Amino acid sequence: MKYPENTGDLIQKAGILSNIAINYHRAGGTDQALPFYEEAIKLNDKMGNKLNNRILFTNLGLLFKSENNYDKAIENLKNAIKIDEIMMDIEHIAFIKEELADIYIMKKYIK
Repeated sequence: MKYPENTGDLIQKAGILSNIAINYHRAGGTDQALPFYEEAIKLNDKMGNKLNNRILFTNLGLLFKSENNYDKAIENLKNAIKIDEIMMDIEHIAFIKEELADIYIMKKYIK
């Protein structure tokens, strides 16, 4: 799939990469989703638009959770919480903490 390369519209490119990642993730293509998530995060960081990364970090955390890669899941969910705290998004923080609790329980009982 092609996305804007020469337009200089990094916001559009990051959005398209994010959408591609989400679609792969939903279709069960976690290996295919990962590089698109990572590139979208890098572009948002490059633009200083880190707030857009909270959903990407959340999605990455859930992706890694679904693959039983709990350490990576925790890392990404904690990155999302840091951004949520800046935004004071209490509902999303609660959702992530619930996911983290679930992961810690699974880590304890699934080794």
